[in-house]
Amino acid sequence: MSISNKYKYTHTGLYIVAAILILFMLFNNKLVIVRVSGFSMEPTYHEGQIVTLARFKADKMKVETGDIILYRHSEDIILHRVYEVKEDGTIITKGDAFENVDSYTLTIDDVIGLSKY
Repeated sequence: MSISNKYKYTHTGLYIVAAILILFMLFNNKLVIVRVSGFSMEPTYHEGQIVTLARFKADKMKVETGDIILYRHSEDIILHRVYEVKEDGTIITKGDAFENVDSYTLTIDDVIGLSKY
């Protein structure tokens, strides 16, 4: 076997292992995978990009300023950055492409996924 074929098989094996791990985490409810729609998170995320986040568990995780979260607001699912976490626990978010913060606040119960970007 030539050296180039050896590396080819090694890379293929690594991709297979990574795919199995991702599927395992998905089926065990540890990951959330979303496709970006819109431009509000430019330049961090782009339209059509696939983003993987940890499924949020309030008893094991903490939301902090700068984190990127996936959350429910009204009937929408939104991916934005945490701008501020107030002392009472309410969360203020902002799309990276915008100058102003979002006009609403969130609670920890609204958070679905978390990325420590």
